[in-house]
Amino acid sequence: MTQIKILKYPISVYAAIFCKITGSKIMTKEEVECLEKFAESTGITYSKFLYYNAIVDLKNKRPIEQIRHVLKLKMKKHFKKVNAPESIKAATNKMADGLLITAMAKYGIGKNTFVLPTTDFKVSIGTRE
Repeated sequence: MTQIKILKYPISVYAAIFCKITGSKIMTKEEVECLEKFAESTGITYSKFLYYNAIVDLKNKRPIEQIRHVLKLKMKKHFKKVNAPESIKAATNKMADGLLITAMAKYGIGKNTFVLPTTDFKVSIGTRE
């Protein structure tokens, strides 16, 4: 039995990236819970911490490749620490790129170049076959 869940921004960005990588609109309950803990919109979460660090690094004129590499390492370390599902760990690189793109758009670099979903995202919660 699958359940439809509507994910709000910023979780919708990570869910869309994850679903694009896996090629499936179905996520397990553990995957959705892990993304919700990582990127919920209330309070300061680890994704917001990384987002603001990326903006500060952009303002300090650090190379984008260096910022991307640091984001990937920090996200991998975080997901390993919270025992995230292996499918989430495999999508870490693309999610770090998505986080960097949103920070770049906020800072004013490439506002019209990159398109990420900022609206609600529907995902089915169940088991993948």
